[in-house]
Amino acid sequence: MASIFGSFLRSSLGMRNLKRASVTILGNPSDSSSIVNYLIRDVVVSLGVESQELRAVLTATESNRSIVFVDDNIGSGKQSVQIFREWLSVEGRILDERHVSALDPTEIERLRSCKVFVLACIATREGCRYLKREL
Repeated sequence: MASIFGSFLRSSLGMRNLKRASVTILGNPSDSSSIVNYLIRDVVVSLGVESQELRAVLTATESNRSIVFVDDNIGSGKQSVQIFREWLSVEGRILDERHVSALDPTEIERLRSCKVFVLACIATREGCRYLKREL
């Protein structure tokens, strides 16, 4: 998994853009995406890519960076979309569960200025299409 993640970063971002990228989990530290983040940590460090919680990334980052969200699984895509809706304070709940707290307006502005990638260990085409369409 770490090798695949490293290949993804190098091919999607290019070697010279790695320093302008950050990796964070899709959700909160108690979500299963934290396990993926732990497993890829060595690759992230060896490539010199920043890896922090989203709020820290947005506070320490200038605009126009790439943010790679890691997750373990994207099935229907509903949980991933729900997490982004919660961060962005978008009305309309998809699921009855809560994952994250809303970002403040400055953090939202920074997130919207970044190029966003979502990397999951397992994903369905349907879930990826839904996530892309909703984002």
